[in-house]
Amino acid sequence: MEGVVYLKPKEEDLPRITAILEEARGNIRELKADDFLVAILGGKIIGCGRIRKLPGGALELSSVAILQEYRGRGIGSEIIRGLLKKVGDKPVYLECFGEKETFYRPFGFEIAAEDDLPLGFKEEFIFLKRLFADKGKTAIAMKRAVKA
Repeated sequence: MEGVVYLKPKEEDLPRITAILEEARGNIRELKADDFLVAILGGKIIGCGRIRKLPGGALELSSVAILQEYRGRGIGSEIIRGLLKKVGDKPVYLECFGEKETFYRPFGFEIAAEDDLPLGFKEEFIFLKRLFADKGKTAIAMKRAVKA
């Protein structure tokens, strides 16, 4: 989208990031500005995403959220590309609703078997999978493989 700038946020941006994540019902745990990339339009943060380092060292793509009025314009995709570029060829995991699988595939993510998930991520995923199943939703784990 024209006019959007993608930057690393400052600590003072965390309340705005939190508000965006709450609107999107995203993950607001353990927010650190250094983990995020934000989309800014006209001086206003309109979207965000982060790479979280999990216990054991695994990386998770998390908290990708765009304000409702800016969705469908490629902003989330740009945030994801920027975050993945930052971590290079390291494996990255994510958890999402099953219907989002096709959104993440172009970034190199594939469905990951539960038994292959790293500790720290696996426990979180199992909890969310059960929680969403109780609400009639299907949660999946995905992994972006290391490039050879």
